Amino acid sequence: MSNTTPTTTQTVITRGNPHLPEVALTFDDGPSEYTPQVLAVLQGYNAQATFFSIGESISHYPNYLHQDLAVGNHTFTHPHLTTLSASEIYRELNQTRTAIYNATGTRPTVFRPPYGEYNNDVLNAASQLGMTVVNWSAAASDWENPPPAADVIASRILGCAENGAIFLLHEGGGDRSNTVAALPAIILGLQSRGLRLVTIPEMLAHLNRTETR
Repeated sequence: MSNTTPTTTQTVITRGNPHLPEVALTFDDGPSEYTPQVLAVLQGYNAQATFFSIGESISHYPNYLHQDLAVGNHTFTHPHLTTLSASEIYRELNQTRTAIYNATGTRPTVFRPPYGEYNNDVLNAASQLGMTVVNWSAAASDWENPPPAADVIASRILGCAENGAIFLLHEGGGDRSNTVAALPAIILGLQSRGLRLVTIPEMLAHLNRTETR
C-alpha cells in the first residue's frame, strides 16, 4: 500500500447492536444454482438475509437477484484485494456495483471483501462508492471441502447465536446443498431464542439504538 494513500475513517462492521435481539444471516459468493433454494427456504420461514454477490456470477444468473433482496457487493472476480493496486480494487467494486444495479435497479450500500481481507485502499474504494464494509462475527465454515454436514453447519451457527451476530454462510463457490439443508434448523433455532432475522442494512440502521425489546 502506498504511503500516500489517505487514511479512511470508515469502520469495518463485524456485529450489530448488542442491545437488540436481532441477527443477520449473510450468504457469500452467489448467485448460483443454489440461490433459488436458499430463497425458497427463507420465504417459507418468513426470514430475511443479505446476499454478498460476485459480479461475474451475476452475469451468469441475472434473474436470481431482484429489487426486493438485500444485495451487497463482493467484488467482481473474488480476488485477494490486498494484493491489488488502488485502481484495480476500485474497478472490482465498481464493476460489481454496476452489475447489481443492472440486475436489481438499486445500488449496494454494503460491501464484504473476499476472505475478509482489507487495507486502506479497500476501505477508501468502498467509501468512495458509498458502501459500508461488513465482515462477520461467526462463520459456519461451510466452504470447507468436503462440505461439513448440515447438522454441523447448523450447530456452528446456533452455537454463536447472540444479539447482533452476523453469520457467514455461502450460496455459491461449491456444493452448497448441505448449507441449504441446514437452513430450516438454523432459522427455527434462532427464532426459538427470540432472535429476529434482519438484513444488514436494517442492522446498520439500528446500531445506535439503546432500547431493548
